[in-house]
Amino acid sequence: MKTTCLQYLSEFTNRERNHNLLIPGQHGRNRRMATIQVIACWGVGICLVGCWGGNDGPGRFRVSGTVQYQDRPVPSGYVMFEPDASVGNQGPGAIAAIHQGRFITPPGKGVVGGPHTVKVVGYPPVEESSAANSVPPSPLFPTYVTTVDFSREQDTEMELVVPVHGK
Repeated sequence: MKTTCLQYLSEFTNRERNHNLLIPGQHGRNRRMATIQVIACWGVGICLVGCWGGNDGPGRFRVSGTVQYQDRPVPSGYVMFEPDASVGNQGPGAIAAIHQGRFITPPGKGVVGGPHTVKVVGYPPVEESSAANSVPPSPLFPTYVTTVDFSREQDTEMELVVPVHGK
């Protein structure tokens, strides 16, 4: 049976009120052990709040837009946004799927603002007959990499035009 920290704290409080639950002659040892367990529960609770509760780091802004290659919308793929650490920008990265030439970062999962390295990978449209095939499609173009300095105050709408390789 799993015991949560709150259940344990409740039991510990009840034990302190009811000394008859303690083994005679080991009162001090049980109290020390219980104190250590309570401190451990509090420590775990504080870590959980620090990791999953409250603010999720720096503000993040939605990025949306279009992706074109050879004057046509890129049918599918993804756009990755990585803060440019070489110029001191830090924070979580972001990714957005490309669907029929458009992309948008998920709510709350956009960019932190500032300089970013942006990578675009595009694929041809997936046909239903080839969807069952386990071989992934070849990219339309080599991974396109560029840099963008995003606003630290608002969402961004952008147009990405992938140059034809070799031109």
